[in-house]
Amino acid sequence: MPAAMTNRLLIAILGAALLGGWTSVHQQALEAHADAPTFAADSVVWPTPEQLAVREARGVGGPTVMGYLPYWVEPTSIPWESLDILAWFSTNTNADGSLGNDHGWGDEAALEVIGAAHAAGARVVLSTTRFGGDDVAELLNNPTASQNAIANLVDAMVAGGGDGIDIDYEGLNASDRDLMVEFIVDLRAAMDDAQPGSLLTMATPAVDWGGAWDYDALATYADVLFIMGYAFAGGWSNPKPNAPLDGSDRWGSRSLRWSVQDYLEWGGAHNADKIVLGLPLYGHDWESEGPEVPGTSLAGGDDWARFFDTCQDQFATHGFDWDDAAATPHTSWQDGGTWHQLWCEDVDSIVLKAAMAWEEGIGGFGFWALNYDDGDAELWGEISELVQEWEGVDGDDDDATDDDDSAGDDDDLAGDDDDLTPPMHAEAIRSQFGDGDGCACATASGSGSFGLTLLVLLAVRRRR
Repeated sequence: MPAAMTNRLLIAILGAALLGGWTSVHQQALEAHADAPTFAADSVVWPTPEQLAVREARGVGGPTVMGYLPYWVEPTSIPWESLDILAWFSTNTNADGSLGNDHGWGDEAALEVIGAAHAAGARVVLSTTRFGGDDVAELLNNPTASQNAIANLVDAMVAGGGDGIDIDYEGLNASDRDLMVEFIVDLRAAMDDAQPGSLLTMATPAVDWGGAWDYDALATYADVLFIMGYAFAGGWSNPKPNAPLDGSDRWGSRSLRWSVQDYLEWGGAHNADKIVLGLPLYGHDWESEGPEVPGTSLAGGDDWARFFDTCQDQFATHGFDWDDAAATPHTSWQDGGTWHQLWCEDVDSIVLKAAMAWEEGIGGFGFWALNYDDGDAELWGEISELVQEWEGVDGDDDDATDDDDSAGDDDDLAGDDDDLTPPMHAEAIRSQFGDGDGCACATASGSGSFGLTLLVLLAVRRRR
């Protein structure tokens, strides 16, 4: 990547004391790039004949693959062979329902992205953001502002030639739970009226700590609930996995699998095909007290988000170790006498976590954010292979639940020992496949037969 882009992408994530509390990864990225220009139209690379041929070979019933494209990231390498939904990130929703800076939505660059996506058979949604419980409440508790927002978003979708809208309102208060559902119901109706068949997606939390998100009601009206399956670690934490595959005594019960199973429990298996697991194409680099794991962040030290391409360079330079439960590589080194610990994804970890979405029977997986890998051919080759092998998901109305509560509000913070470890699941992903007992067959989520194909795929992806 160009040096200027690399510097912007190395987002300095400040500690909670400096930020005045936790802020989301999406919010941090927007704030870090507030003055960055939107990429140029001539940087958009359309699908190649090879990508189109791969996509043509896809059958029906495969996964939904979604990715966020931040306006400051040049889309020079998009996995068009696998991508189904591209979220243009973003415009902000103001308190009065007006829209803020759309960073060129509707302009030449955005139209070029939409053209390229449509050529590949993918759809483009306009993502809109509002962050923090109080700010979201200010909008939702004002009926006039809410209706203004709906009207403005629908107008922007239509005028910009988009295929839908993505709602990224984060930090929802439990007291505004029903108002969020009402907002989505009204937005769905307005979208259907203005542009039948348009797509409504939502960015939703990995853990619903306060029971604020009515997964089953939201999934009734939205087409996709994109689980932001990252930020299990950050500037507010000691060095640890950013997106652990499974819970463990070392890192606590909260994990990607826990999140998926929580959504299936409280969103209903009948909505399984609408649940998409978001995965991070980034990790964290902490200044630490030493190389020990678990590590301790250096008091007063810095930390940074390191993106997928940079992480691979660090792993190549320093080597890496593998955390089995988290399915995450990590490394450490000294720079000027200061220790660094880096926890990030690699090709193996991404494939294992995407494959878990298949195993658990949900609708697909996705990424924050596109091109953070700088066009890693191995990564997208493996993702394409997984997409080709995916068997698809059929909803099961018999497993529907009418319970409105999510399971995230009755437990301790991640990292604490507790009794809410997710149900036992097939151990085939991390097994040696040698004892004949590791069965990745039907799970508690009702995903049905997982199949020999995935067992073979995961065996191939075992640590080299």
